[in-house]
Amino acid sequence: MYGVSPYAGYDRVNQLPFLFFGELDKRLLPMERVLALSEGDEAVAFPFSALAGKEIVVLYEPETVSALDQTYIPQSRQVDSTADFSPVVDGSRLSLTAVDGGFRDQETGTTWNISGQAVEGPLEGKGLKPEVSFNSFWFAWAVFQADTAMYQP
Repeated sequence: MYGVSPYAGYDRVNQLPFLFFGELDKRLLPMERVLALSEGDEAVAFPFSALAGKEIVVLYEPETVSALDQTYIPQSRQVDSTADFSPVVDGSRLSLTAVDGGFRDQETGTTWNISGQAVEGPLEGKGLKPEVSFNSFWFAWAVFQADTAMYQP
């Protein structure tokens, strides 16, 4: 049945990972959410807690419903979400800032959603080019990318 999760409570930051028996990287709580970027042998993790209010190329949305909090998903708590994109559209670099209902670029006044789609304004219908990244729990990323650098605000 859609809207029902068998993993209720799994994504609480103070929870230990379910069915994970490996050694935990203690730089963060294991269930802290991170945006991880990787290119070649280089990797960096951005804890969601460090993304709020920062000027970076990552779109950060603090109110996404968790699919892992409650059995009936619509009753779940709000968690954070991120997506990262190239800020260049039609050869011009855009500066995005958070506004009610999304993000607005300072150059054209276009409103963008968390998916990188222009939803209102002169660039409506255009999309930001996604960059390769992973929205993950820290423990899961750290297992495979042990040498990940940690973003320090």
